[in-house]
Amino acid sequence: MVEIIPKEIRRPLLSPLFILSLSGVLFLGVLAGLFLITQMQSQTRTTLRVLEERLGQGQIREGETLRQELKASKEKIDDFGLVIERRKNLLAFFRILEETIHPNVVFTSLETDLEGNTIDVLGTAPDFLSLGQQILVWKSRKEITSVNLVDLALGETGKKQFGVSLSFSPEVGDISSSGVLQEQQ
Repeated sequence: MVEIIPKEIRRPLLSPLFILSLSGVLFLGVLAGLFLITQMQSQTRTTLRVLEERLGQGQIREGETLRQELKASKEKIDDFGLVIERRKNLLAFFRILEETIHPNVVFTSLETDLEGNTIDVLGTAPDFLSLGQQILVWKSRKEITSVNLVDLALGETGKKQFGVSLSFSPEVGDISSSGVLQEQQ
């Protein structure tokens, strides 16, 4: 059938020539991008290699520094070991105090002098009888050479506050004395 009304000829929105040129430009852009990426990759590899070399040199220097610090620490530990070997065994003093404490006596302060083998004790007792018994127990111990009552006062609640200086025999705190060392092991 023949049409009487003529139809418009439709033209494509984009001409094939324009699409071909756009494709060519995109293709060249992709190629340029790949070229830039490979260039950046090679620069990054070069930078990484340089940094690894620097790091390797830095680790050698750092290793030497660590060795020197380690040597200094070892010397300090060795020196501390000598001090430990020569020190007095403070636990021996506390063991004796623990064994001789009266149930009604409370220590409020304790000061030690390991060079003089003395312990100064401040405490409270409910009455003079308990305090006297505590002093007698200390005097009966062979490890304690002297017991000196240095302070005595009445507290606010009626308790007796006291200060005692205990002198111990030299072998009590000596770590090399066989009795003390064997009891701790």
